[in-house]
Amino acid sequence: MKSKVVLLLVSKAELLPQEGLLLLVDRTYDHPYHKKLEGSYEIVWISISDKWTDAERDIFDFLSNSLPWYSVRRPKSNAMDMVEEGRNICIYGSDNLDWIREFNAICKVIRNNGVQLEMVYVGCKDLGEQVRRLLAIIDEELHRSSFSFTKLHFFWLRLESIRRSKLQLGQSIHSDDHILKEVSALLDTANEGWAIIGRGNTADIVKLSASEAIKWLDRFPEWEENVAKLGFVSALRAAIDPPPPPLGP
Repeated sequence: MKSKVVLLLVSKAELLPQEGLLLLVDRTYDHPYHKKLEGSYEIVWISISDKWTDAERDIFDFLSNSLPWYSVRRPKSNAMDMVEEGRNICIYGSDNLDWIREFNAICKVIRNNGVQLEMVYVGCKDLGEQVRRLLAIIDEELHRSSFSFTKLHFFWLRLESIRRSKLQLGQSIHSDDHILKEVSALLDTANEGWAIIGRGNTADIVKLSASEAIKWLDRFPEWEENVAKLGFVSALRAAIDPPPPPLGP
């Protein structure tokens, strides 16, 4: 959706009565100007409901698979619950399958040693068919949590929107704005691999490049004993940047 106009269509799961729905599709895709404008915009349907019933799910599944636009599947579950149980979250991205496999294998060892670590793959900024294939492989081989391809678009689009809004407000990349710096760093990260590990909804995070992630997480047995007293994120940070020894008397 880069460089395109994105039209958000927000409605209940049933969207519109059949006659209105057919009229909407006709006026959108059979309009005389459609061919002229084709490729310059995308329509994204966001369905909302206080509580999803089985009937609403059935209607939504049918319409989202039939209509010629993107749909946000299960909008109510778009965001992971970062607060529940204070769990450790690892968001990682890459278009390198070998790195993804190695990284997940190391994290599996950590989880097998009792660390609760949720893994979420978010692709990379330059989404393409390679990332779409990787999503399928991750689901099949690794059984790890990941966004759908459509949600990946929203993830990166949201980051671009945050940076654009900050810059329009007069902020600078070199300013002290923490959010702008973090978002810009993520958007400017190369595709070969990166990981951000944090706890709950706090700002306590550790950012790692592809090589750093492999290096320090693979050394988990060396700093595992600190996890119980410091927590996983703080123990990882202490391993990377040990605190200075206490001063003598």
